[in-house]
Amino acid sequence: MGEELKYAVMLIHCGELRIKYVDMDTTFTGSLIEKNGQCVILLNARMSVEYNFKKLLHEVKHLKHIRSKLDKHLCETDATNFENYPVDYNQLVNFID
Repeated sequence: MGEELKYAVMLIHCGELRIKYVDMDTTFTGSLIEKNGQCVILLNARMSVEYNFKKLLHEVKHLKHIRSKLDKHLCETDATNFENYPVDYNQLVNFID
């Protein structure tokens, strides 16, 4: 499993990350919210599973950016590249399980 997904799994197991599906207008693509060391990844319940997998990868990459001093534009470029990079399906299945 990739480094980013391992980190996300660790955060889930220690209670510092939750993933929630919200019923939103389709203009909402996903978001990572961080407050007081707790993170929530919001995904749109109206979007397809495939789309939400990509957005989940995107937001997981942003977990790394929370503690970095990387420019916001570079953070977004990095996350977009990560979501579009071919990831082994088994990594995603292991992450979801």
